[in-house]
Formats: sequence, C-alpha cells, structure tokens
Amino acid sequence: MLITAPRVIGRPDLGRITRGAAADLAWLDDDLRTRATWIGGELVYSQTGNRLAGSAAMADGGSR
Repeated sequence: MLITAPRVIGRPDLGRITRGAAADLAWLDDDLRTRATWIGGELVYSQTGNRLAGSAAMADGGSR
C-alpha cells in the first residue's frame, strides 16, 4: 500500500488528480511553456484560449 504525504497529514483530498480533489496544476510543454493552468480544479488558462464557464474572474486577475 502506498502512503502519500497528504494522507499522513490527514488531507486525502491533496496529492491526487481526480474529480473532487483539490487541484492547482500547470501543464507545461517540452519547452516549459504553459499550455494550461487549473486553480482549485477549474481551468483558468489554456494556450488555445478556451476556458470553462465560471473562470472569467480569474482571467481578469480576480481572486477567490
């Protein structure tokens, strides 16, 4: 059984990429340029310019 650091500190919602888990994630290409960024599990930046509904505040520099 694999025990991850988040589980040791009682935060099983961290350290995973799955629905319902807390997620801040950056996807980089081979040249280390950002292709997409998710904050709180929500897509807030995409190299193609596509964003999911509800992320407009983040695009304008807003915070949560």
